[in-house]
Amino acid sequence: VHMYTPYNFAMNVWGGSTKYYTDAERTALDENFEMLESLYLKNGIPVIIGEMGATNKDNLKDRAEWFAYFAGNAKCYGMTCCLWDNGNAKAGEEGFGYYNRTSQEWFFPILHQVAVDNVNYAAELIHENMGH
Repeated sequence: VHMYTPYNFAMNVWGGSTKYYTDAERTALDENFEMLESLYLKNGIPVIIGEMGATNKDNLKDRAEWFAYFAGNAKCYGMTCCLWDNGNAKAGEEGFGYYNRTSQEWFFPILHQVAVDNVNYAAELIHENMGH
């Protein structure tokens, strides 16, 4: 599964896009994870999110909140995620670059921190709120 949800926040850089992570974006994520659970997990089919990410729109705080919630949801539902990295960290042009392969450093260390290091904490919060 490729999951750039919600599209206007996570992927779209043209008309109709938003750079803000709001309750509407959180609801769209919840609905998508619930759909994957209903269609696949409840039928014994594992889910691997083979591509995920949120493009750079000069909105690091909002992206960090999205990453924490996305990673926590994936952990809560038992889904594995693969971060899509196209090497482009620039804002406004499908900036899905997260790791600088030349310098061997993260472009945005906070995204790494919330998506990986704090995933268990995010999962606990979601578990408390969703009952999963």
